[in-house]
Amino acid sequence: MALNFPTSPTLNQVYTSGSITFVWNGTNWTNRTYAATTFAASTDYALTGKPSNFVSSVNGKTGSVDLGVPGDAASLTFVIDASDNIKGYALRTIPDSWKINSGSLKGLQIGSEVISIEDSAFMACSGLSGNLTIPDSVTFLGVSAFYGCSGLNGELSIGSSLSEINYSTFSGCSSLTGSLIIPNNITSIADYSFSNCSAFTGLTIGNSLTTIGSFSFQYCNGFTGNLTIPNSVTSIGDYAFRNCSGLTGNLTIPSGTNTIGSHAFYGCSGFTGNLTISNSVTLIGAAAFRFCSGLSTASIYITKTIIDSGANCFLNSGIGYVRARASDGTWTTGSNITVGGKTGVKVVKDL
Repeated sequence: MALNFPTSPTLNQVYTSGSITFVWNGTNWTNRTYAATTFAASTDYALTGKPSNFVSSVNGKTGSVDLGVPGDAASLTFVIDASDNIKGYALRTIPDSWKINSGSLKGLQIGSEVISIEDSAFMACSGLSGNLTIPDSVTFLGVSAFYGCSGLNGELSIGSSLSEINYSTFSGCSSLTGSLIIPNNITSIADYSFSNCSAFTGLTIGNSLTTIGSFSFQYCNGFTGNLTIPNSVTSIGDYAFRNCSGLTGNLTIPSGTNTIGSHAFYGCSGFTGNLTISNSVTLIGAAAFRFCSGLSTASIYITKTIIDSGANCFLNSGIGYVRARASDGTWTTGSNITVGGKTGVKVVKDL
C-alpha cells in the first residue's frame, strides 16, 4: 500500500488511504494516527510526499521529510542534507556504504527499531555533527561504520543490545566529546575501535568486557582521570592505550588479565604513583609501559622472567622501586637491579 499525497492540495483537503485520513493544513499533511516525533513504517507501506509532521527535529533542525524510500518494518532513520532538508528513510538494516563519503550530510537520527548498521555505512561523513545515539534496538555495528566522522561533536551513547564494538567502528571520530561509557553489555572491543578519538574526556569500562583490541584507544589523549580495568578483561591488545597521556593516578592490571600486548600503555605519561601487575598475567609484550614517566613504583605479583620477556617494558618509565613476592625466587633484592630494561631499580621482596 502506498501513500501518494496530492501534489497541489487545497486548504483542508482530505486524503484517505485505507483507514488513515490526512488533512492539508496549508503547510503539511496532518493526521491523528501518528505521533509527531516518530513513525513506525511497515512492510505494507511505501511512503512518498513530504508530510513534515512525521518528525519534529534532528540535531535541533526542522524541515520537510522526504519519505521516498520504501522500508522493511522499521522506524525511520533521518538525515539532514547540506540545504537543511530533513529526509527520512524506512530502513531496518542500514546497508553497507549507505552514505559513505557523503559530505552533504549534516545530521543523523537513527530509527528506534533499526537492528543493524552495516560496514562503512556512514564512513567519512565528516559533515555530520551533534550527538550520536546508537539505539537499544541495534544488535550489530559494522566495520568502520562511523570511521572518520570527524564532525560529530557531541556525546556518544551506545545501546544496550550490542555485544561488541567492531573493527575501526568509531576510529577518527576526533570531535566526539564527554565521557566514553562502554556499557555492561559490551564483551569485546575490536582493533582500532576508538583510535584517534582525541576529544573524549573520560573512559568508563563496563564489567562484562573481556577483550580490548589492539590500537583500540590509541591517541585518545583527551581521556582524564583514573583508568579502571575490570577483572573481566583477559586481554589488552598491542598499542591499546598508546599515548593516552591524560590518564592519571595509579594503574592496576587486574586479577583476570592474562595478556598485556606490546606498547599497550606506551607514552601514558600522566599515570602517577604505583603500577600493580596481578599474578594472572602470563605475557607482557615489548615496551608495554615504556615512557610511562609518571609511574614511580610497581607492585609485581608475577615472576621477573615474565617481566623481562617483555623487552624494555619499563624502559624510559619512572619506575625506580619494585615490590615483589617474598616467595618468588626469580627476583633478587638490591638497589641497582635491571628490570624490564630499566636500570638502577631498587627491588624489595615484601608482598
